[in-house]
Amino acid sequence: MEKAIQRSKNEKPDYLKWVRWSDEDGCYIGSIPDLCGDCCHGDSQIEVFKQLLEIHDEWISIFEADSKPLPDPRTRPMMEPV
Repeated sequence: MEKAIQRSKNEKPDYLKWVRWSDEDGCYIGSIPDLCGDCCHGDSQIEVFKQLLEIHDEWISIFEADSKPLPDPRTRPMMEPV
């Protein structure tokens, strides 16, 4: 059984932001899996990551404006053995 993540009222969760190449779309796709899923695309990884930062902040503002609790981050980056 997973424990609920405890954080102070003003502390924001740290959501994984993921940029990947899509052969099908011919561009980079940005995702915040635990907040909004696939949400942006662009020609460079940096461009897409900047978009992800803005989208992240916008979603946080939406949750706060609606007085809804933020979802707990559940997705964690995987580390491959070296």
